[in-house]
Amino acid sequence: MLKPENLRFLGMLGVDAGMFAIVDPISTDHVAYVAEHNPGDLPAHDFEYATVAPTPMGDGVFEVFAVLSDEGDYVGAYIDFTKQYQDADVDDMPLPRTEVEA
Repeated sequence: MLKPENLRFLGMLGVDAGMFAIVDPISTDHVAYVAEHNPGDLPAHDFEYATVAPTPMGDGVFEVFAVLSDEGDYVGAYIDFTKQYQDADVDDMPLPRTEVEA
């Protein structure tokens, strides 16, 4: 279960197509091409370095968080479609560790 103290606010995700994409920046042109020419293929398309999925709520603006372990390591990402963490205190959240400690 996610705990608010293990979340670090990263930014906002604006959705105007009822879908979102997690994309390696090198794949943005490929995703944009499919979106323009075959938008119905987006969720099922085999992108090598991208994932496209529908949002459960359709369009909107959603908060995106890094998920940190109790030790402060970056272990994942979370998009808050339900706005259950909208009141999380994001100002004092620790930055994820960038180096592995010996």
